[in-house]
Amino acid sequence: MYVTQLTLHNFRNHPEVSLSPNKGMNVLLGKNAQGKTSILEAIYAAATTRSWRAGKDAELIAFGQDQARVHVEVTRETQNDVELELRLSATEKKTITVNTIRQTRVADLIGQVKVLLIEPEDGEIVRGEPSARRKFLNLEISQIQPIYCHLLSSYRKVLEQRNRILKDMQKGLSGGGVLDILNEQLVTYGSGLVHRRLQFVQRIDDLATEIHSGITDGSEKLEIRYVSSTVLEGADTVDEITLRLKARMAEVKADEIRRGVTLVGPQRDELTFHLNGLDARVYGSHGQQRTIALSLRLAEFAVMEESAMEPPIVLLDDVMTDLDEERRGHVLALTQGRCQTFITAPSDRAFSPEMLPGAKIYRLANGKVTEQ
Repeated sequence: MYVTQLTLHNFRNHPEVSLSPNKGMNVLLGKNAQGKTSILEAIYAAATTRSWRAGKDAELIAFGQDQARVHVEVTRETQNDVELELRLSATEKKTITVNTIRQTRVADLIGQVKVLLIEPEDGEIVRGEPSARRKFLNLEISQIQPIYCHLLSSYRKVLEQRNRILKDMQKGLSGGGVLDILNEQLVTYGSGLVHRRLQFVQRIDDLATEIHSGITDGSEKLEIRYVSSTVLEGADTVDEITLRLKARMAEVKADEIRRGVTLVGPQRDELTFHLNGLDARVYGSHGQQRTIALSLRLAEFAVMEESAMEPPIVLLDDVMTDLDEERRGHVLALTQGRCQTFITAPSDRAFSPEMLPGAKIYRLANGKVTEQ
């Protein structure tokens, strides 16, 4: 799949932009704060409904403006071509259309266009808080299995209701009957989420371990594990996971009421990364953590390609300056000639001479984009 047309209106510092990208490599050159990353961000937001770096949608709207729009036309090899449009408002909810038809659920949009982002902050997946790893799982699995997005949304709604009931019961108010109903719903949605996470992590672990071994010349063995608030060893089916969740919730019921919060479920689970048996978050160097993150992203590329039967669109933000030559080589070897790539850099000096022939080059300055 690849973007054939990208149109921005009042998005970040871009008043009006219209690009017809190359099917292969597209290079965005310019100094800092000129809008290079915003181009990548627009594609990412259209594909996933959200930015990876903005806390609120309103931050994506140009200063002094009330609305912004991103329109993307994409050619797909295994499905019909698709047009996505994301409209953002400072006062109203964002609207999303697929082939001009308005969508009311994120699950109806996500996965239509698959994107893989590689950027300097990827190391936070390894060294950051557990919430960063849960966010990684939720977004990446949603792109591969849109039903996951629906399960996640439903789970979060039930979890919010359940926590309110637990707060009431903590204060001595009644609510046991409602809690029993919410328990059933929470287990139903939660077991579906956990089952899909386990499958995803198993595949990512197999691929990332092999990739990481290649990057480190076999000197380090990477292991990725899913750590659950419920004992899941040997639970390979949704039914088995459901039984484990129910049993665990019964065990902690009194403690949940005492504390007024749900203590079991995918909102408490996370990933761990081990190098040669040691926790990489604790014992890994900054460079080792970045290598793990890169291996994870390259494995993710393979999983996306497998699921869609075509490669995703790859967004490379500042990797030419953030990664050393060897790691850049692994990224470019994977992407060049295989997929559409958008890559940002301060200048063309960041590229070797053999990389740029055939690429479409854009220069950005003061919110303006000029094709070279």
